[in-house]
Amino acid sequence: MRRLAPSLRRRVVLALLLAFCLVGAVLATRELARMIDPDQLDRVVADFSRGVMAQLDKTDDPAEARGIVEALESQINRGYAQGHLPTVLAMQLWSRDGTPVHGSSQGVPLPARGPAGSSRVELQGRTFHVYRAEDARWRIAVAQPEVERGWIVRSVLSDLLTSLAIAFPLVLIPLWVAVSQGLRPLSQLSQRLAARDPDDLSQTGLAPRHAELRPLVQAVDGLLERLRGKVRREHAFVHDAAHELRTPLALISAQAHVLAHAGDAQARADAAARLDDAIARASNLSEQLLRLARFDSQAPARETMDVARLAQQEVALLAPRAIECGLELGMDAPDTLPWPIELAAFRAILQNLVGNAIRYVPAGGQVAVELAVVDDAMLLGVQDDGHGIDVSQRENVFERFARGAGHDAAGSGLGLAIVRQAARALGGSVRLVDGLPNTRGGHGCRFEVRIPR
Repeated sequence: MRRLAPSLRRRVVLALLLAFCLVGAVLATRELARMIDPDQLDRVVADFSRGVMAQLDKTDDPAEARGIVEALESQINRGYAQGHLPTVLAMQLWSRDGTPVHGSSQGVPLPARGPAGSSRVELQGRTFHVYRAEDARWRIAVAQPEVERGWIVRSVLSDLLTSLAIAFPLVLIPLWVAVSQGLRPLSQLSQRLAARDPDDLSQTGLAPRHAELRPLVQAVDGLLERLRGKVRREHAFVHDAAHELRTPLALISAQAHVLAHAGDAQARADAAARLDDAIARASNLSEQLLRLARFDSQAPARETMDVARLAQQEVALLAPRAIECGLELGMDAPDTLPWPIELAAFRAILQNLVGNAIRYVPAGGQVAVELAVVDDAMLLGVQDDGHGIDVSQRENVFERFARGAGHDAAGSGLGLAIVRQAARALGGSVRLVDGLPNTRGGHGCRFEVRIPR
């Protein structure tokens, strides 16, 4: 059988049915507890007996007293029979001296003497609740047997289910209409959204009257706004990537032509060297673009690794470049730091931050790497005492192909964009603040990457 699709209407009906079942269970339990309570039957028989004695108190005539008792007993038992109740009411009346005045028509032998008030006796294989009362003229005994509990349960459930069966459709039909009418605006909204052109990312332009739909429309408009921004960034990325690749490809073409037509060995060697540089630049740019696209398109799978050891290994690999550039490269980290990361993303962050510092800090400067846990997040800090970046430009440096002014170091302008995207892929963030003091009275750069656990 095919599985039914989830439905709000069906959920409402099931919730209503469950509510009816709970109400029925509570009412049935309450009624059953009342009806099977032996003390309750004692109170009923006692109250009835006292009422009969109040009627008998008005007469001294045995015949009239017998008529009153017979009429009441007949009336009560006739009501029981019409209601199909499996019980009877037996009444016997004596004068104060013990002379019988009325014997029960139900054939229940009640002794003339017995304890006053309520009692329970076994008669004819059944338990009877008996109440005895007397005054100056009359002595009366009223008895009623306990009803079988199975019959009580069936009777209560039958009456309750009948009532619920009548009430359920009376509640369900208006509720079903109300839910259907309430969902109609949502259906109309979905139809309008489905009718839009697939390439149309503009605002919906909808202003629903119903307060419940406004958050949904606002969320859709917000999603469309983010999609428009993403599409704009992708278009700009493709345009900038094509522009950046054009230069090394043109150099490769030119140097290949020179190499092919060089007249001597020295010219061929120079052309080959320039060709290798152009190929290396194009290869590095392609690798950076692929890495950035990877972090853009998927969330990396994280696993717990010792990031302190990984950072030490990466810094050790970059140390020869720092020494060659005349820089002091240091690291402050705990001996071990297990943390859930993705290896490629963490390496991309560390390599780009430390590599940028080595590339842009003048000779004689210093680069410091810090690794710690702050507020239940791993903090990776890379700072230097270079020229620094003006506060007004600090946010722009994370854009793709953005390169700061005032330096002539080679680069693609993708390193910090990769850092930001890799940090986001790990659920973290990156920011640029003041770094170490420099010789010009200012501060270098400090990049802080926070990755939550």
